[in-house]
Amino acid sequence: MSRSVTMTGELVRALVATRYEDIPEAARQIARQVCLDGVAVTIAGLREPLGLGRVALTYTQQLGGTPESTVIGGGFKTSAYNAAYVNGTLCHALDFDNTWWPLNHPTSPTLPAILALAERDGLSGTEVITAIVLAFEVQGRMRVASARVEAGTKFHKPGVSGMMGATTGAGKLLGLDERAFCRAFGIAGSRAGSMSANTGTMTKASHSGHAARMGIESASLAALGWTAHEDIFES
Repeated sequence: MSRSVTMTGELVRALVATRYEDIPEAARQIARQVCLDGVAVTIAGLREPLGLGRVALTYTQQLGGTPESTVIGGGFKTSAYNAAYVNGTLCHALDFDNTWWPLNHPTSPTLPAILALAERDGLSGTEVITAIVLAFEVQGRMRVASARVEAGTKFHKPGVSGMMGATTGAGKLLGLDERAFCRAFGIAGSRAGSMSANTGTMTKASHSGHAARMGIESASLAALGWTAHEDIFES
């Protein structure tokens, strides 16, 4: 079977082909609001009452890393990977990041990855908006397809659909071709997870941070030629 007629192949063909000009203005405007709202709730997450913000910032500083992407509200920069992780965790810390039905938190796993790469690589606002829209589109389709799965059971959605959303945004910003994009999703499939049993703990917020960081990793490895199943959605 030709790669172009697989489920994942059809998806990445659309992702690679989509340009900013193809996106309706209404969707662009929502993406702008998503960006502003995501940054705002990330800042709010710094003051999570149990100290998640303090621990997250301390942990990120201990990791070190090349200062290339901003830790929002932290007063320092770190690697894009680390910035995506801590910003994603802070974005979901208070559970105020936007949601929709079927239940999903689409911003906290994706926006931090997109902003970290955009800052590192000096990308434009139109590229950021395009990546946000596509990341949301992939998550939305996944959640509609899995709507019969009872919300809150077994897996927390940002660690699964959010992982694929982050990979979408990162892959688009890194300019992956169709085959590399397929591999990126395959890599992400082996990094998806996040048990709902951790709801109510600091670990729940880290599901979004983990997805953001692993989305960048999946796309980056695929760009380097790392192999993975190339039709992960059919699987």
